[in-house]
Amino acid sequence: MDSWKLIQKKFSVAELGKYETLFTLGNGNLGLRGNLEEVDSNYERGTYINGLYEVSPIEYGESAYGYAKNNQAIIDLVDGKSFAFYADGELLTTDKASKHIRELDFKKGVLTRTFTWLTKSGATIDFKIERLVSLVQDSTAIQNLEINVSNKKVDFEIISILSDTSHIRAKSDADIIDPRTGSVQREKILIRKDEKLEGTLGYFIHQTEVSEISLFTGMDHSFKSEIVPEISNHLSSTDARIRFKFKDMGGSLDFVKYLCYCHSHVKNDSELKNTGLSDLKLSVNNGSSYYFNAQESFLKDFWDKSDIIISGDQDLQTGLRFNLFHLLQSTGRNGKVSIAAKGLTGLGYEGHYFWDTEIYVLPYYIYTFPEIAKSLLSYRYSIIDKARERAKELSHKGVLFPWRTINGEEASAYFPAGTAQYHINADIAFGVNKYVKSTGDIKFLLDCGLEILIETARFWYDLGEFIPGFDGAFCIHEVTGPDEYTALVNNNLYTNIMARENLLYASGYLNDLEITNHNYYKEFINKFNISTEEIESWKNAASKMRIPYDSKLSLYAQDDAFLNRPVWDFEGTPSDKYPLLLHFHPLSIYRYQVIKQADLVMALFLQGKYFSLAEKKRNFDYYEKLTTGDSSLSACIQGIMGSELGYLDLAEEYLKQTALIDLEDLNGNVKDGVHTASMAGSWMSVVYGFAGMRDSGGSLCFSPRLPSGLDEISFKINYSGSLLYIEITKDRVVYKLLEGEKLSFTNYYDKIDLDFGEKLEISLVPKLRAVLIDQLQNGNTSKLVLELESAGIKCIFISENDNIIPPPDPELFLSSVESLKIRRWDCLCITSRASAVKALESAEMASLKVNNIRDCTLNSIINVHKEFSLNWNHGISY
Repeated sequence: MDSWKLIQKKFSVAELGKYETLFTLGNGNLGLRGNLEEVDSNYERGTYINGLYEVSPIEYGESAYGYAKNNQAIIDLVDGKSFAFYADGELLTTDKASKHIRELDFKKGVLTRTFTWLTKSGATIDFKIERLVSLVQDSTAIQNLEINVSNKKVDFEIISILSDTSHIRAKSDADIIDPRTGSVQREKILIRKDEKLEGTLGYFIHQTEVSEISLFTGMDHSFKSEIVPEISNHLSSTDARIRFKFKDMGGSLDFVKYLCYCHSHVKNDSELKNTGLSDLKLSVNNGSSYYFNAQESFLKDFWDKSDIIISGDQDLQTGLRFNLFHLLQSTGRNGKVSIAAKGLTGLGYEGHYFWDTEIYVLPYYIYTFPEIAKSLLSYRYSIIDKARERAKELSHKGVLFPWRTINGEEASAYFPAGTAQYHINADIAFGVNKYVKSTGDIKFLLDCGLEILIETARFWYDLGEFIPGFDGAFCIHEVTGPDEYTALVNNNLYTNIMARENLLYASGYLNDLEITNHNYYKEFINKFNISTEEIESWKNAASKMRIPYDSKLSLYAQDDAFLNRPVWDFEGTPSDKYPLLLHFHPLSIYRYQVIKQADLVMALFLQGKYFSLAEKKRNFDYYEKLTTGDSSLSACIQGIMGSELGYLDLAEEYLKQTALIDLEDLNGNVKDGVHTASMAGSWMSVVYGFAGMRDSGGSLCFSPRLPSGLDEISFKINYSGSLLYIEITKDRVVYKLLEGEKLSFTNYYDKIDLDFGEKLEISLVPKLRAVLIDQLQNGNTSKLVLELESAGIKCIFISENDNIIPPPDPELFLSSVESLKIRRWDCLCITSRASAVKALESAEMASLKVNNIRDCTLNSIINVHKEFSLNWNHGISY
C-alpha cells in the first residue's frame, strides 16, 4: 500500500458518492468533485467556487425579531469535466469500461483514471485520463487524455461538454431531516447572460439570480494526433458541445481540455470575460506539462513543511496525508474567503464557515503555513462591519460574528444551536491571539487583530451581568456551548472561560501598546473611543467570571444546571438510534446529561493552564462517559486529553476515528463531503496529543509519548520564524532546529535552548527522580531519606489537607508531582494504604506498599520503579 496515494481498483455504483468526494480536486478557490467523465454514472456532479453562493429567504412557520433572514448556500456551477466518447457510433458508458482504476496522488496533486473499452466493432481502446486543479493558477483546471486504439481502426469522436444544467440529486426523506446535508437547490440558479462557441473554444457567462455574482466558465483544447479531426459545435439551452471526430483512427491520441472559472461580485461582464479569456489563453500557451510540473513542485514544498511521518500504522499514515492534502485543497488563501465545513467537496452544510476554522484548522496553518493562517483571520476581519450590525440588531455593543455564514451575515435558522453559540466570538479572539503570539506579527495585530479583540470584548461585557446571587460573579446567560445537545443555558463553562480570555487579550494588548508605543496607543483609543475605565471594566469582569463548580461532586459543571439533570439512558439506547439528533426531538435530548461533542473537555484542553492534572482527570473521567461523539469534531479533543492523562489506547482509537473518518466513511455520509475539522483534528491529535505540544502563554512546551500501536512519529513546527523538527519514538525524542538562529521551548519541565542546526536527543524512559512518602506510621525514615538524597533522588513527605480529595482519588499524588515539576512516572510513592495504591495506579505512578519503613531499601525502591517502567508505554485503561 502506497501511503502517498488513494487508489480505487474496481468501479462500484454503490460507492459513487463516496469516491466522488474523496477524489475531489481543489485549490482553495475552485473545487471539482471526483466525477467520472461520462455523465451516465454519477451521484452528484459538482463544481464549486469558494465564496460563490446564492441567497434565499429562510422560511419559518413562526418567525420572531432578530431571526436570521436569508440563507447563503454554495452552488453547483457549470460542469466542465464531462465528455462523451464514441467509437463507430457506439457511445461509451461506464458499464462498458474494464480494468478500471483511479488513483489520487498526494505528491503530484493529480487524479489519474485508466480503463479499457472493448467496442462492439472489435477495437480495443485504452484510456488514461489525468485531472488537475492548479495550485499555482487558481482559475485553472486541466484534463489530459491519452487514448490508444488497437486491433482495428475506428471513427473516434470526443465530445467536450460545458453543461449548465443542474446536476443536484433529489433529496431523500433522510436527507431532508439531516441538518448536515445541504438545502434543496432550485433547478435554475445560474442565469446565462453571454455565450460563445467557436473552433476549439467555448465559454459561458452566468449570474446568480439574487446574490448577483457573475461567473465566467471557459474551455479550450489542444491535441496531438496524426489525424486532423473534424471539429463541429453545438450550443443549446442546457450545454455547449465541441465535437472532435478522428476518422479511421488507430494508434495514439493526446488530447487536453483546459478549463477556466472566474467570478466577480461586481457587475462588469466585459471585464470578467476579458479576465477569463486571458487566463484561458495563458493556460493553453503554457501547455499542460507546465501545470503538472508546477503542481508537483508546489506540493514538494508543501509536504516538506507539513508532512507527518508515522511508523507502525500504514492506514493511519495514508489517512493523515489524505487529510492534509484535502485541507490544502479546501482552504481559501486570499483573505476574502475561509474554509467550509465540507471544503470544496460537496454541498453538505451549504458551504458555510463555522468556528471549526479558528479552533481546528487555524492551529495547523499557524504552525505550518502562517501566511495562510493570516488569510483566514483576514476573512473574519473583512466581515467585521456585518458583525457590528448583527450585534446591534440583537441589542448588543461590539460585534457578534455569525455562527454559520459565507458573506458575513448570519445564516443559522435554528438559533438555539446557532446564534446562541456566542462562543464563536471568543473562538475567533482565541485564534487571533494564538496567531500573534506564535508569529510575532504585530502589523496584523495593529491593522486587524486588535480591533477584533476590542469589539468582541465589548460584546462580552455588554452580554454578561454581575449577579448578587453568585456573590457578584460575572455571569453569561442563555447561551449554547460547543455541546449542541445542551442548549440555552446559563454560564456554560467553555463560553465563560473563553470569554474571560477574550477580555484579558483585549485589555492586555492595549496595556502593552500603551507602554511600547504610547503615541500609537493614543491614536488607537481615540479612533475606537476607548476609555481607561472601559479597559478596567474588562479586567474586572474577567476576574469575577463565573466558572461553575460543584463542590459536592468535586467537578466543574458544564453549566449551572447540567449536573442536576438526569443522565441519558445510554444502555437503553440502541446503536441504530445514533446520532441522537436524527432520532429524538431536541427537547428530549436537552433534558438530560448527554453530550454531542467535547465541551467542558474542550475547555480543559484549550485553557489547560487553569486546571490541575487531578482536575483534568476527574472531569475527563466523568464527562467522557456522557459524550456520544455524534459530532465529528469531538474525537480529536477527547483523544488529546486522553493522551495527556495516560489513556493511550483510548487516545490512539480516537486518532484513528479522526484520521480515517472520510477514507473509511465511518459516519456513512462522506458522499456529502469531507469533514475538514476532523482532517485538521488528525494533525492536532498527533501534535497536541502524542507530541503533547501546548502553546499557551507565548511559549512552546512538548510532553511526547507514543501509544503501543505507533513506533515513531516525526513532523515540523514553524514557530516565531523558526522551523523545529521533532522525532518521537517510544523511548526518546529528538529536536533539531532547521531554520532560525535560536529557539527556546520546554520538554516536559525542562527548558531547552537550540541554536540553528543543533540537534538534541532526550530519553523518555522513566527515571526515578523523586520518592513520595505517604503517612507512614511505623519506623524511622531518616536513614532512607539520606540514602535517597545521596543517590540524587528527592524525598518528599506528603499529607492530606482540607483542600485535597483523599485517596482513592489521585489528587494528593498528582498535585505533589506537579509542585515538584517532575513527570508523574518519574516518581514512586511509599505508602501503607490500599486506597493510596489504588489512587497511584489511576494516576499512573509507581507505588511500594509497606507497613513499616524498615521494610524499604534503596534497592527495593529502585527495582519496583524499574519494573513499573517496563509497562510505561501501555498507559492506563479508561
